[in-house]
Amino acid sequence: MCNISNRGQPKNTDGFKGFHIMKYSSQIVIKKLDNKFIFNNKDDGKNLPQLMVEGKLDTRVKVNVEWINDNKWVKKHYQRKGMMQIFNDLYLYTPIKRTRSFREFEILNYLVISDFSTCKPLIGWVEYIGGILYRANLITENIPGMNFNDFLTSKDPIESILVRIYENIGLTIAKMHKLSIFHGDLNISNIIVNTENYSASIIDFDKSYYKKLSDNDKAKNIQRFKRSLIKNKLYNKNYFDLFLNSYNSTINSF
Repeated sequence: MCNISNRGQPKNTDGFKGFHIMKYSSQIVIKKLDNKFIFNNKDDGKNLPQLMVEGKLDTRVKVNVEWINDNKWVKKHYQRKGMMQIFNDLYLYTPIKRTRSFREFEILNYLVISDFSTCKPLIGWVEYIGGILYRANLITENIPGMNFNDFLTSKDPIESILVRIYENIGLTIAKMHKLSIFHGDLNISNIIVNTENYSASIIDFDKSYYKKLSDNDKAKNIQRFKRSLIKNKLYNKNYFDLFLNSYNSTINSF
C-alpha cells in the first residue's frame, strides 16, 4: 500500500530511464510527407492530415506554445530550455516513435482513452533535417480554465473552494499514477483548474513515462508539486494535507 506523507524529497534511486511502448500505440497512424512524419489517432474523425498537407497547421511560428483555430487548439513547438537552449528547437536524430512529440502524443492518447482529464491530442509531426536533426510539433485541444498558479495568484477564492480544488488535484494525480504515468514536470502551471466546477486536469506530458510506478516514483511527483508551491510562495500546509489525504485515499482504493 502506498501512503505518501508530507516529508522531504526522497532519494532518486531508480534512474528512471526507460520508456514503455503502450498497447494503445496501434491506434496511432503515421504518414510521411516529404521530410515530415505526421501522426494522429486513426479513429479521430477530423481530417487533420489533409489540413497538414494543405499547410493549414504548420504556421512556421517557433514560439513554444501558440493558440490556434479560435483558441480551440494549442500548438506546441518543442524547444530546448536551460543550458541546452542554445540549440533552440533542434534535437538529435532518433526514430519517429522516440521523438519528443510522438512520445507525448502516445501518452496523451492513452490517458484520453482511459478517461483521464487532460488535453486530447489531435495531430503531431516531426521534421527531419539532414538526417541528423529534427524539429517537433504537437497540436492538442485546449482545456478551458486557468493553470493553478494563475488561479492562486489572480483570485482570492474562499476556503471551501480551495478545499475542493486541492482535493480534486489529489484525486487527479492519484488517477494518473494508477494509470502508471510518471509526470516529467508536475508543477502548478501544468495543472488546469476548471473555474466552474473546480475539477483539475493535468497537461504537458513531455518527458513523462509509462511504467510500473514505485512508491518512490509517486513521491517524486508529489514533491515536485510541493516544491512548485513553495517556490511561488503559495504553499499552505493545511491545504497540502488535504491534497495528500485525497491522494492517499484514491491511490489506495480498488
